[in-house]
Amino acid sequence: MFALKIDRLIIGTLRARITAGIRKRDNSTKQLRLSYYHHAMPCPMVYKTLSQNFDAIADQYSDDECLVFKGEQKRYTYKTFKEEV
Repeated sequence: MFALKIDRLIIGTLRARITAGIRKRDNSTKQLRLSYYHHAMPCPMVYKTLSQNFDAIADQYSDDECLVFKGEQKRYTYKTFKEEV
């Protein structure tokens, strides 16, 4: 009889925690939906992929440094990084 009461207590506690977790998750999702912001930008969209944009920058600044890895003591210019990638 005592074991049955403890089992019911444990199951009730677990059920309450699970329900509270679901409610908490639902509230956070609601807040994310409410925080969405939409506004027209003053500058026009650039319809290029990242690789197209990087190629244009690499052609324009080919001798400038692109990446510096201090720990490995490596330096990449835009030209060398473009060739390696």
